Amino acid sequence: MPSMDKIVSAYLEEIIRFIDREIYPQAAKLQAEVKKAGEVQRRLTGLGCSMPGTA
Repeated sequence: MPSMDKIVSAYLEEIIRFIDREIYPQAAKLQAEVKKAGEVQRRLTGLGCSMPGTA
């Protein structure tokens, strides 16, 4: 049986790979959506309007 250190090390490497593969792309997409929504909100505010649910 592998040592506990090797097991933990392998587990952490897999967690990092999972985060890089699954989490970071989703986070980047959400950040882009938030940025876009913020730009829309600024433009609407400049027109004296607001996005539904934000006023």
